[in-house]
Amino acid sequence: MINNGSFLENIINISIIYYLEKNIAYFWKKKSFLINKKYLNQKGVDYFGLYKKKFIALEAKSCLSKFFYFKNISKFQIEELNQIIKFHGFSFLIIYSFDLNKYYCLNFDIIFKLLKNKKHKINLENFNQYMIKIKKPFYLDFLSCINYLINHNQ
Repeated sequence: MINNGSFLENIINISIIYYLEKNIAYFWKKKSFLINKKYLNQKGVDYFGLYKKKFIALEAKSCLSKFFYFKNISKFQIEELNQIIKFHGFSFLIIYSFDLNKYYCLNFDIIFKLLKNKKHKINLENFNQYMIKIKKPFYLDFLSCINYLINHNQ
């Protein structure tokens, strides 16, 4: 059985290498620390980056169905994504649905507004305008969506 989270993270890792090699953007994955022979995973967001003089945070999430449940975003992740927005950075979720076989890039502002309105899930089919594609030579083109969302304040 495939680890749902590692599937998406592997694709994102390939993509950030592509962006770096093409001098388009610089992203890095938050690291775990080795302390007393045990790994200490930092809680919070998966990726950070710099793109067009903007600080960006990315959280990668996968779901098996067409619904994404907000309970899959930890309290620490919500707080960190909000902090980045407060300091004029940009926060995004990249979501992969195994059922739909589609990738989405959602501005965290959208998710936060839904959380404040006590929503518990979203139907990803209602967010097709935020769908992102795999491009050749094999990378997830999440920067095209980030460009759109930043330029249109969505």
